[in-house]
Amino acid sequence: SGLLLSTAQTIADIAIDKSETQSIQITSSPAVLAAFIDNTSSIIELAENNNEYNKEVTQAITNPPTLLTDQICPKNFPYTLPDGTITITEGDFTFTLTAYNGCDSIIKLSLTVLNTEYSLDYELCPMDSIFLEGEYHFRDTSFVATHPSSTGECDSLISYNIVFMPLQIDSILANLCPNESHPLPDGILVTEPGVYNSYTTCNQLTITTLTTNSSNHVVTLTDSIFTNIGAAITLNPQLNFMGNTYIWTPELYLDCTDCLSTISTPQESIVYTFSTSDEYGCVLEKSISLKVMAIENEVFIPNTFSPNGDGQNEYFMVYGKTIKNIKLMRIYDRWGSLLFAQANLRNTKGWNGASHQKQLMNGVYVYQLQIEFNDGEIKTYSGDLTLKR
Repeated sequence: SGLLLSTAQTIADIAIDKSETQSIQITSSPAVLAAFIDNTSSIIELAENNNEYNKEVTQAITNPPTLLTDQICPKNFPYTLPDGTITITEGDFTFTLTAYNGCDSIIKLSLTVLNTEYSLDYELCPMDSIFLEGEYHFRDTSFVATHPSSTGECDSLISYNIVFMPLQIDSILANLCPNESHPLPDGILVTEPGVYNSYTTCNQLTITTLTTNSSNHVVTLTDSIFTNIGAAITLNPQLNFMGNTYIWTPELYLDCTDCLSTISTPQESIVYTFSTSDEYGCVLEKSISLKVMAIENEVFIPNTFSPNGDGQNEYFMVYGKTIKNIKLMRIYDRWGSLLFAQANLRNTKGWNGASHQKQLMNGVYVYQLQIEFNDGEIKTYSGDLTLKR
């Protein structure tokens, strides 16, 4: 049969028949546990105080090792282990303890150290300061501060690391163009020469020095010129510096748009702008107005011509300073028969007195003309023409 040993029982209180083998379960007494626990099984010899009953009991017990855990603060090192040895590190430890009766006990201890250490890093701008642990800090430093626990738990250790970023300084020398603004590295626009400090970040300083090397550069050009329609006008600006590029706008009526001097033959009033750049990249401009005077659209139409081969007055043609194009010319005889018709005679000599490749006889003929002028006006003319060889 099985016997259960309680806290109040002792081994000597058990009377066991000498020939009986019994199983004993130990439930609550630490003293008994320390005396009888083994990894596998133990043969326990019990001696009764009553000499009349000398018994031997074979007990078979199988129990796991005793598991212990402990959490300590860093300041609790060195730490005394259950077997009396000392450790200065956390970890898992196993011990074999021998009881007074010679039995072994296995104890496993898991020892951990509470994390009470913290690290705080600060990266600051040049010339800044920071207030930590009761004082201001102005330069790179590292230190540890202890914060005692107010609840009896572990103290806190805070490691401070303070780094001040080095100041980076760049320099820029630039030219400020006349009537223009200059952007600084921080985006601010300035219009006056001088020395400017710009911070793009708290530790990046750019020193910009602005000069006005182009302030005395001048482009000289007449403001306005009055001219007749189609007259050639030379535009010749004067510079007191060496220009890099030349641009005339608009291009209308100009013979050159990227020359210093150019010629215009305006058919209407127009304003030109001349642009050039100097060695500092500054752009200088000057404008000139060509004012074309209005004139009458007058034409001269001869009333006779002599196509006889002598080289004089061989063609019937219309003349006029403001003629843009002779859009149409027709020649009729006195009975209304069409003898000659041609459009767009601006680049031709006119009528040579022939019809269908035959020379006409002397006589009176009738002309009809449609003329386009430079100002866009279109007029029609008609009249008599005498052919005399």
